[in-house]
Amino acid sequence: MANPSMTNPSMTNPSIPDLETTIHAFEAAWNERDATRRAALLEQCLADDVQIFSGGQTWRGRREVDAAIRDFHQRLPAASGGRSSQIDAHGDVFRYVATLHDPGLPAPLEFTDAG
Repeated sequence: MANPSMTNPSMTNPSIPDLETTIHAFEAAWNERDATRRAALLEQCLADDVQIFSGGQTWRGRREVDAAIRDFHQRLPAASGGRSSQIDAHGDVFRYVATLHDPGLPAPLEFTDAG
């Protein structure tokens, strides 16, 4: 599901290294099972008053995001995922493709994250 129209991020946004660091911490938080390490990663990449809209749900604040991650780990304990494309950034908007792997799924799932 990689999007061929995605552009080279370094050409569209000079702050991509900071964005990549933030996205890397966010992905690491979703893969982190240890609550203390996950909290530190979420603090690194999300504002205290973050709002995330996903799958018809809204998570407000780091605590709700952490609760969503804990729930995800309970439902898919062997799952892991991460970015599978470059970051397409323009101004203060970005998107990228991520892939979720889990032995219980017939195939990896691809989805687009944006912010």
